[in-house]
Amino acid sequence: MQSKLHNSAFAEFCGIYAGDGWMSASTAEVGYGTARYEENYFEYVKRLYLRFFKPKKFRVLRRLAIELRFQSNEAQQILMDIGFKKGRKIEGLRAPVFVFKSHKFMKNFVKGLVDTDGHVQLRRSVNHHYLIITWSSTSKDLAIDVFEILVTLGFHPSQYSVKGPVCDGCTRRIMNRVSLYRKADVSRYLSEIGFSNSMRWFQVKKKSERIGEILFIS
Repeated sequence: MQSKLHNSAFAEFCGIYAGDGWMSASTAEVGYGTARYEENYFEYVKRLYLRFFKPKKFRVLRRLAIELRFQSNEAQQILMDIGFKKGRKIEGLRAPVFVFKSHKFMKNFVKGLVDTDGHVQLRRSVNHHYLIITWSSTSKDLAIDVFEILVTLGFHPSQYSVKGPVCDGCTRRIMNRVSLYRKADVSRYLSEIGFSNSMRWFQVKKKSERIGEILFIS
């Protein structure tokens, strides 16, 4: 069963799951959630969940976020077999081993991660603004994996940590970030990896227009 799932689409799904997916520690529930304004991407991810796990029943909840939930011991076992854990994902969250077997798998895994927990931003250097792609996670181990994947693919990423702000007397968790700053890296990422999340392409288009550069590649 596992070898049949070790393909490019499942590698992308694993990136998505590592970002915004979950499985309950106390029940057989498996789920995914994202912001309401990413409805189109939610439908795309839902199709992946239904394709790989084929649940008999599922629920879609629309509250502050939009969520997919279903009960499946088999789905949980598949996820655990490739290295994901029940409950809180932060401790020990890593890229599945099979992802490292091919460049295509690595590219699709990173795509899923950036589609969920990534951002397209503008940075300023002296009087010049430039586009960067940044991915963030509270998992240091996963950040190390992402950095290694990008280096293996020939990119030149930067890896660093940012301490969260103090809120109500409590300091938030440290965020681990991996970014692509070089213009050649960003352009190559857009052409060779890109996004399945249309909101990321929208961010690229709007920010590229702002700095007067054509970097929108669909």
